[in-house]
Order: sequence, then structure tokens, then C-alpha cells
Amino acid sequence: MLSRRDKPANEKEFVSFDDIEKISNILDEMQENIFTKAQKFSEENITEITSIEELKLHFSEKNVENSTAGFVICYADEEINEEREELLKELKITARCIPYKYNKYANNGKGNEESKCIFSGKTTKTKIVYARAY
Repeated sequence: MLSRRDKPANEKEFVSFDDIEKISNILDEMQENIFTKAQKFSEENITEITSIEELKLHFSEKNVENSTAGFVICYADEEINEEREELLKELKITARCIPYKYNKYANNGKGNEESKCIFSGKTTKTKIVYARAY
């Protein structure tokens, strides 16, 4: 009996020992399905932010219904300064990660396209994901 993590629990499948090589194909299919689901969830729950004002609006107390779910991503250099720390503390958010495809080492060391850091105004190729902790 085979129960898959990418399908409802009641969808079980019988696999005989004669079809054991079929399991490799099933595992590949499961991996693809779970990855696609996670990628879709990520894309639907990350908002692109292009300014400090947008960041403040997204996480403001007046915008509670939109700010409690999801993450934001924005161009940000990796230097931490006191002003940025104070703003992040005020908004109750923290940096969560620098996705590989958005860091300066992506594309065989060429990085992303450049833009201005929303905090410092410096040119950067790095995007950072921020979110509120609960």
C-alpha cells in the first residue's frame, strides 16, 4: 500500500513487489508536485516593495488585514545600520532570507539586475525577504 504526501490521505495505491521500479517514478512525481505547490505558495505570498513608504504601509497597524499574512521582498544592501534596525524594530519585522536567485552571487557571479536599496539608496543587486514574527 502506498500513501503519497502530495495527494489526499484517502488516495492510497497498491504497488506490488513486481512493480517496485515504479516507486522511483512516483517519488520523482511527488517531488515535482510538492515543489510546484511550495513555489506557487511563495509567489502568492511575497509582495514586491520598492520604497520605505510601501514597506511602512504594508506593515502598518492600519493595514492589519493585509500585513499579517505574507512576506515582502525588496532591494536592500547587506549593510546593517542603526536607522534600518530602528525602522525594522518599529515595524516589528525581521530579515528572513536572501533568496539565492536574488543575491549578488546568482547568475554565475553576475548577480541580478541592479537597483537602489530602499533603506540607503546605494546601488545593490541583492533582494532581501522581510516578514513580521508572531
